[in-house]
Amino acid sequence: MSGENQDIFVLDGTPYKHAKTMRTHTNFINKVAFRADGKFFISVSADKSIILYDTDSLEVVRKIEKAHNKGILDALWINDTDIMTCSSDNEIKYWNIETGTQIK
Repeated sequence: MSGENQDIFVLDGTPYKHAKTMRTHTNFINKVAFRADGKFFISVSADKSIILYDTDSLEVVRKIEKAHNKGILDALWINDTDIMTCSSDNEIKYWNIETGTQIK
């Protein structure tokens, strides 16, 4: 599936109805994680990228491409500005998602 867009389907309300399809990654999406306050969420993918979204507008706030040397398997929020990612490249990275910089 490399080179093809992978979709995030956004559902709204109860009963749930399709609200929007987001095509932001070019390979499998492995994880979507919401920040504790629900204002933002991140997605990580086999395409090696991390994407930060605004939950209300569903717009991309930041995209970090080539965040790892291989596909990103998982991610979690540490606090309101920092996340951790792990990859099949055998690395765990610590990021400031607001600036898009790697901390460790």
